[in-house]
Amino acid sequence: MKKVVFSNPIVNLVIGVLLIAFAIVSLPFIFPELVEDFIEYVVAFLIAAVSLKRYLKGRNAYQNKNAFMILTAEVAVALLLAVLLAFETLGITVALGAVLYLRGVVYMLIMQLLNKKGAFEMFIVNLVVLTLGAYIFFAAPDLGNILYWIIIVAVFLYGAVLTYAGIDQLRKKKA
Repeated sequence: MKKVVFSNPIVNLVIGVLLIAFAIVSLPFIFPELVEDFIEYVVAFLIAAVSLKRYLKGRNAYQNKNAFMILTAEVAVALLLAVLLAFETLGITVALGAVLYLRGVVYMLIMQLLNKKGAFEMFIVNLVVLTLGAYIFFAAPDLGNILYWIIIVAVFLYGAVLTYAGIDQLRKKKA
């Protein structure tokens, strides 16, 4: 919990209250465009950041030149999808489904190419990611509305955690 909460109780209170106010103001019946305008940008940023992190972590893990090329192609496609999503050429559903599907395929391909026996749990996780990506890419309803609500709930809950931590820190400081 200490990693998500600041050490200063006043900062926790102020940011917590601001996040709760933002979540309430962003509800669909007040100002829905506050979050709706930024969903594509947030998802595009997350796709780019997670893809680059995976690439930087994986480039040293694989000594095989072919595995490195597959990983490079994956990050290039993921960054292209993130850019197309940011410029609103693609929808969130298509970009997210394609990235998840690509992740699963790349993992399976690299494990087969290296004849490497990975953990069975990682195999199952990547099989689920592959299946989920295919479902989202080909058949899922529009994820924009679902992500909208996930973001509002997450911001509200994080604001509540910060507010509670700030009040608790002030109470302990006075005692």
